[in-house]
Amino acid sequence: MTNQTVPDYLLDLSPFLDRPTRPARPRGRRLKHPEWLPATAAKTWRRVVDGLHQAGVDLQAIDAEAIGFFVTCIDGARDAAAASDQKLVARFSRDALAWAALIGATPAARRRMGLGS
Repeated sequence: MTNQTVPDYLLDLSPFLDRPTRPARPRGRRLKHPEWLPATAAKTWRRVVDGLHQAGVDLQAIDAEAIGFFVTCIDGARDAAAASDQKLVARFSRDALAWAALIGATPAARRRMGLGS
C-alpha cells in the first residue's frame, strides 16, 4: 500500500452539503374531497390541500380520506372553541396533530418525507 496524498478538491464535500432541496411537483389533477366531508369544510379543505401542494407533498387520490379526517379535526376544534368546550378543543387538536404528522402537514413530517421543511 502506497502512501499517496489525496487532493483537497476530492475531500471537499461542501458542494453536496446543505443544498436546498426542491419540493416535489404535485402530479395529476386537483385532489377531490371525500363525499362524506361536509360542505362547510370546503374552505379548510382548499387551504390544507393548497398548503400541502406548496410544501411539495405529492398528493394521491388515496390521500383524500386522511386529509378529510385532518380537516374535520381542524373544523371541529374551531367549532368547539367557539362553544367554549375546552375538553373537545383539546381532543380535536390532539387528533389534528396526529393526522398532520401522517399527511405531511408539519415541518417534521415533511423532513421525514425528504421535503425539507
